[in-house]
Amino acid sequence: MNRFYHLRLPNLLFLLSLLSSLLILSFGWLFGTKAFNISSPSMRQAVAQLSKETMLGAMEREIPYLRFREVDPTAARKPYALFAFETLTGLHPTDLRSLLGRELPGLAAYKTEALSIGANVDLEHYVVESAPPLEITQLELANQREAEAAAEEKKQAAVAAQARQVFIYNTHNTESWTHVTTNKGVVDKDKNVTLISERLGEELKKRGIQTIVDTTDHQQILEEQGLAYALSYAVSLKAAKAAMAENEQISYVFDIHRDSKRKDKTTTVINGKAYARPFFVIGKRNPLWEQNAELANQFHHLLEQKYPGLSIGVFAKGEGHGEYNQSISPNSLLIEVGGIDNTLEEVYNTSAALADVFADIYFEKDQKVDAPTDSSENTL
Repeated sequence: MNRFYHLRLPNLLFLLSLLSSLLILSFGWLFGTKAFNISSPSMRQAVAQLSKETMLGAMEREIPYLRFREVDPTAARKPYALFAFETLTGLHPTDLRSLLGRELPGLAAYKTEALSIGANVDLEHYVVESAPPLEITQLELANQREAEAAAEEKKQAAVAAQARQVFIYNTHNTESWTHVTTNKGVVDKDKNVTLISERLGEELKKRGIQTIVDTTDHQQILEEQGLAYALSYAVSLKAAKAAMAENEQISYVFDIHRDSKRKDKTTTVINGKAYARPFFVIGKRNPLWEQNAELANQFHHLLEQKYPGLSIGVFAKGEGHGEYNQSISPNSLLIEVGGIDNTLEEVYNTSAALADVFADIYFEKDQKVDAPTDSSENTL
């Protein structure tokens, strides 16, 4: 027996050594290649599946200090086999929620919370916030969509309003006043109706309306080219068309003039303030005259509402020039502001009044103003 033992022992030791070497080499090859690689995220994911009790149970076997923690003396220590099973599968045989949670998504939340604190939580003690009734949810959604649509519509309207611009020019740019010049034709190269255009442009901008005031001296062009005064509209038309071709946002075109009537016909006082009375001229020989007349009537009626007696009215002409360059836009107007005897203060007051009523038209494009029941025969 002893002889047999002495013969077999070296062989047994050799086999054990060989097996150990093979295991070491196998593990070295396995973990040293990409075929089996445990990354940090993989380890964290695996550890996340373990409860606190499982982790502490494994660690206290190697760290004696942890054995002094407060534990339930009646609780049995978790076997290594169970620890290994939980680590490899993420399942906890002592808690069926770890298995059911994979099939019942709602239960997974409770499972995660219970296992993360290592507690035995009874599901009946969980409070679940119930969903609101379907009709309430649909009503809230409808209200939200309606509010969003209204906000978007308001935004688009503001953008559209800001995109529309006003172009102001003066065909007869040297028309002036008797208190400024002694010229028989009441014209002046410096102080003239261009001052009304400048003031009207300023008043419109104050009200948030983008405005371009053209300063082309059309009368100077006539003089340089040796053209007759009657061709003024042909010259100013070129300037207006060039401006509109350069800027597609121009939607309103106003040609400002001064009438030849005397002061008693062209002046009124409203609330103690003197105004130069305006009126609107429509050329019926252009295909857009009805649209031009509609805008002119809006101006007139709004002036009657806010400044009673200020507007003289709207006049249509088919003779002479007959078009007054109004075919370039459905929103083109010729506006006569006062006469030869009006002062700058009076025409400036009227400029502010015109800007005031036009702001109502500009920001409420579809607003319709009913004509007064006692409308003048001069009103279209």
